[in-house]
Amino acid sequence: MGDLYSALGQGEQARESYLKSLGIRERLAQAEPDRADYQVDLAISLVRVGTARTRADRGLLERALQILRTLEEQGRLMEEDKPKIPALEAMISPRESRHVKGKP
Repeated sequence: MGDLYSALGQGEQARESYLKSLGIRERLAQAEPDRADYQVDLAISLVRVGTARTRADRGLLERALQILRTLEEQGRLMEEDKPKIPALEAMISPRESRHVKGKP
């Protein structure tokens, strides 16, 4: 539903829907921490909530990245989910460059 609200330009409704989904995915991931698919779903929900605001929530994006990196280190990240790591790194890294002296 969050994606639909977002496509309709209803940002606050999208964010609320993403938050509900995040709560469900957090409970599933905690209940069954060995399920890599639940961990990936949690990471995706964190990204959606983190980017549903006008300004991305860096903390949520970093949490999602850490989940995916941990799964990759453990050899539990599925091949089709591996591209999510550099995509998240790219989402986070431009924010770092804004803090470099002389950069806008």
